[in-house]
Amino acid sequence: MHQPAPIAATGADGYPNINVDTAHRLGGPVRSAADQDRLQAELLALGARQRAGADTSAPASVIGELEDLGRRSKRDAESAIESGQPPSQ
Repeated sequence: MHQPAPIAATGADGYPNINVDTAHRLGGPVRSAADQDRLQAELLALGARQRAGADTSAPASVIGELEDLGRRSKRDAESAIESGQPPSQ
């Protein structure tokens, strides 16, 4: 019996072949709607600052901004854990 050729994991461009309509989560952390809105607002603000060439004290790259956001998120999570408050859902 002839087996069909397996589908390549990556395309010619080197990016993974993922169908976003049928893909499922891998069990990673799920952000609340408020967290998603906050992240989107921060990224939009970053784009506006970069286009304007303003805010030279902040990281100049998206990667730097995301690293800073990760540090702040971690700090916020640690503060919430230390306070003993239950997580917001």
